[in-house]
Amino acid sequence: MGYKAKKKLYKLTFAEDTDMDGLEVTMTSISTGQMLRLQQLSGMGAAATKDPKIFGEMIGIFAGAIKSWNLEDDDDTPVPATVDGAMAQDPDFIMVIISSWCLAIVGVSGPLDGPSTSGANALEASMPMDALSSSPPS
Repeated sequence: MGYKAKKKLYKLTFAEDTDMDGLEVTMTSISTGQMLRLQQLSGMGAAATKDPKIFGEMIGIFAGAIKSWNLEDDDDTPVPATVDGAMAQDPDFIMVIISSWCLAIVGVSGPLDGPSTSGANALEASMPMDALSSSPPS
């Protein structure tokens, strides 16, 4: 029996001082190939949202990875976390979520808690060393 890699979950939240305050989106990880393609497409900026084929591909990758969101429509009805639910939204809104998700996937982890408290210093680090003489011995 082989090893099966578990998909990571990314919980996206948005700052209080933004229009998206309160939105929570849970996304899964995607394949490296999908991530590279999504980065390529989203790197096109606003042009990506203007090309139906390109934007449709982005929405397909995005919607395939949505696990949940707390998005509601104007009638307080929950918006399904599906391709149709995503397609019913403003393109800029979806692009902000996609950008946040991409940053979460490739983002740099925070610093470690501190130096290691186990293990000893390498012996070589405590050995006295003299600089080599520039002239060879005679």
